[in-house]
Amino acid sequence: MRSLLRWLRRIALTALALAALAAGAVLTTAHTGWGREQLRRAIEARLRGAFPGGARLASLDGSLLGTLTLRGVELDGRDHRPLVTAAALRVSVALWPLAVQTARLDRLEADDVHVFVRHQPPEPDHPGAPSAWRVEIPALEVHRAALAIESAGVTLHELDAAGAVTVADGQVAVSGAVHGRLARAGRPAAELTAGGSAVFDAGVRIPGAIAVVDGATLVASALAIDLDHPTGSITVTAPAAVIAAQVPELGGPGGLVPGDLAAAIAFAADGAATRLSISAAAGEARLWAALRGEPARRTASGLISATSIDVDAALGAALGAALGATTRGRVTGRGNLLAALDAGPDRARGALIAYGELAAAGVPIHRAGVAIAGSLDGATAVALGSGDAGLRAVAVAHGRYEAGAIAVDDARATATAGGLAIAGQRITGALALDAAIDGRFRLGEPARITGAVVGRELTVEPEPAAAGEARLAIGVVHAPFGLTLGGRVAAAGGAAGGAAGGAAGGAAIDVVIRDARAAAVVRGDVAVAAAQGSLALGLAPGAVPGQGPALRLDGAHVAATRIRRAGAVLGDARVDVERRGAAYHLTATAKPPVPGLAIGAEALVRRVGAGYRAELDATRVRLPDGADWAGRGGSLAIPDAASTPIRLADLTLRRGDASLALAGSYTRASGELTAHAGAERIDAAALGPGALASGANGLGHATLDLARRGGQWQADAALAVAGLALAPGATPLDASAHLV
Repeated sequence: MRSLLRWLRRIALTALALAALAAGAVLTTAHTGWGREQLRRAIEARLRGAFPGGARLASLDGSLLGTLTLRGVELDGRDHRPLVTAAALRVSVALWPLAVQTARLDRLEADDVHVFVRHQPPEPDHPGAPSAWRVEIPALEVHRAALAIESAGVTLHELDAAGAVTVADGQVAVSGAVHGRLARAGRPAAELTAGGSAVFDAGVRIPGAIAVVDGATLVASALAIDLDHPTGSITVTAPAAVIAAQVPELGGPGGLVPGDLAAAIAFAADGAATRLSISAAAGEARLWAALRGEPARRTASGLISATSIDVDAALGAALGAALGATTRGRVTGRGNLLAALDAGPDRARGALIAYGELAAAGVPIHRAGVAIAGSLDGATAVALGSGDAGLRAVAVAHGRYEAGAIAVDDARATATAGGLAIAGQRITGALALDAAIDGRFRLGEPARITGAVVGRELTVEPEPAAAGEARLAIGVVHAPFGLTLGGRVAAAGGAAGGAAGGAAGGAAIDVVIRDARAAAVVRGDVAVAAAQGSLALGLAPGAVPGQGPALRLDGAHVAATRIRRAGAVLGDARVDVERRGAAYHLTATAKPPVPGLAIGAEALVRRVGAGYRAELDATRVRLPDGADWAGRGGSLAIPDAASTPIRLADLTLRRGDASLALAGSYTRASGELTAHAGAERIDAAALGPGALASGANGLGHATLDLARRGGQWQADAALAVAGLALAPGATPLDASAHLV
């Protein structure tokens, strides 16, 4: 403010000097060219004295007793760059008022004026007594002017203005009207019309003024812009379309101002304090505030109330202030707020209550409320929420403000529900969750959450229901979990740096489920009596805007007992998965319901096209008699489409010189199955006759083709034995058989 006042005074004193010089020139030089040059130099010198950064006057002409024209005027800032330039200034000087210490310019016209507002080096403060002279410019006109404000990226151009200026007793009074266009980077140009009056001294007083910008109107009345004691009123009206175009961060869908704006702001003195009242409406939203404080002491207290607030805009503003994040366009709903505050240089305390309805993809809570009470040294927050299927949730947190951030010392949440929809799946049944923050964390930094989910009589099915997709039913489940927001966590089986910690990239959310247990699990015609498992995965923001988060599996362990299919017992199974770059290392074991029979395999699984391909490594089968068959190699192709068969190829098991080659396919959608087995150099005792005749020997080979189509089984078996002897000392025979 002081800088602006200095500039106005300098211009006024320059006008005073110009008037004095003009008077002297009339008396001494009349209208000669030499005289005009002397006058130009004198005026330029006076300008340089008033503007230490520099000043220039290219030429002057005209009549000293009529209108004097100054051409090529330049006034420089303290950085020695132009601050004001004018192609021409036409001045009509009244000489007689000089006798009573009044410099009067009957008329001042300026053409093609450019004003540049930018940061300047600091200027020493040299206060002095106000000049005894009075400066009057009753008729001021400016044509084709432009004003550029560098720090704000704002340009006013095509400006035409008319008004009056008076400088007296250390004050500068201006009045008039201006019309032009306003432009900002990335915004459409707007028409500007303004008029009113203002007085500049230690502050700024605006008795009355009105400005219209592209249909938005601002009116100031009896306004005193004083940082310590403001008074007066401001009213603003703005159509929603203007706000969205000129201030898109506030207007438009999801903005803080969701509709046509009408606001009234009033300042009033209250002893040493100031009262501020705000009343505003924007679309359906309403805001009311009553505050009292002493700006000089940086104190304030009062109440703020808001109704029908756009939840997306409010959450986005809160997250942006606390975390630099945003929710714009992802949440819908409206809420209400009531807040009380008491703040000063050494204190800040208050209370806030906010509640409303919301809807967001993947979020099962539709009604929520939060209450916060306390101070920056310590506050408590309680949040309540409810949603579909009887969802009820409550969370409590304690925190404080330190080192420029909010630190949470303790937080816990519990929830119960009769079902929820999450990640495209609809879960129904009795659900309960209990979770807590591990230790202390600061907002915007990684946070570790631990807890457990308990469920009973659950069903899980896709939403919307997909044709052919079987429903999953779970009798009981208990799943302890760990959740890291904005960081990495340990893998399911070990310390950080395992499957999860070593995964490529950093997930926005890392999840670890350890030692989860479930009973009575049924999907389609497959049933599991009990299961136990662990899981490590990550959720990262979607690579494609508008899509949901990308899931990244880091590791898993699942063990199931008493597996059945269509009533038939299949046995027990265990699967372990570990992420290795873009592939997964899988170890699986199965124990069919045959005493002593066990099957194990290792594979490296990769995503290939529209499915997965498993390159088999070590495979082992232990028979009931203790014989081990082992091999390496083979592949398993698992397509995404249930109508495309799963195919096993090139698997060979060996025991000594004997070998067993396996291949086959299975179609999930139809249940069709094909299998081929080929055995070479098999001991005759292993083919069956040895069980009938003790001491049988000989080598044989066999093939078996098995198929199930349309619920019907088909088999084709061929058997050949060379050197078969049914008893010691018996004559060896060659034999073969073919069964269909």
